[in-house]
Amino acid sequence: MDNLPVIIPLCIVILGLITAFIYFKLRDRKEFQSAIQNGVTLNGVIIQANSDLFKPGKMNLPASVLVSFPGKNHADGNELQALVDKLSDEKVQPSSKTNQKVVKIAYEESFRPSLRVMLPLEFTNGHEVHVVGVLVIRSFLEDGVLKQHTIRCRAMPGNSGQVYMLANEAIG
Repeated sequence: MDNLPVIIPLCIVILGLITAFIYFKLRDRKEFQSAIQNGVTLNGVIIQANSDLFKPGKMNLPASVLVSFPGKNHADGNELQALVDKLSDEKVQPSSKTNQKVVKIAYEESFRPSLRVMLPLEFTNGHEVHVVGVLVIRSFLEDGVLKQHTIRCRAMPGNSGQVYMLANEAIG
C-alpha cells in the first residue's frame, strides 16, 4: 500500500504509451491502405541504401530514393538517374551552398520513413523531384537482395506522406 502513490501514476503513463502506440499503428495502416488504393505508382531511383540490402538477409532496411510524380514537371527514370549522378558529384565537390543543402537532404544518415522533401527546381532543371525515405521489403526483391537501383513505389501525390515499396507482382 505504501507504493500506491507511485504505482497509479506509473500505470497511467504506461496506459498512455500503449494508447499512443496503437493510435500511430492504426494511422500508419490507414495511410498505407490509402496510398495503395488511391495513390500513384512511381519508379524510384535509389540514392543510397543500407549496404546489407546488397547481400542475402531477412531484415527489411532503409533507402533514400528520388521520385517524381506524374504531371507537367515530371522527371522520367533517365532524368532521375542523372540527378542521382549529379548528387553524387555534388557530394564529392559541392558547387554552391544550395547544392550543399540538397546533398545533405539526399544523404541523410538517419532513416525517416515519412521523409519527403522536394528538391529545388533549379537543381532539378525544373522537374518536381522528391527525396523520400523508403523501407525496402526484402520479400519483394528477387532472392531478397537489391540487384538494381530502381524500385517501384506507391504514394499519394503531394509534399507529404510516406512512400511504400511495391512487390514485383504488384507492378502493373
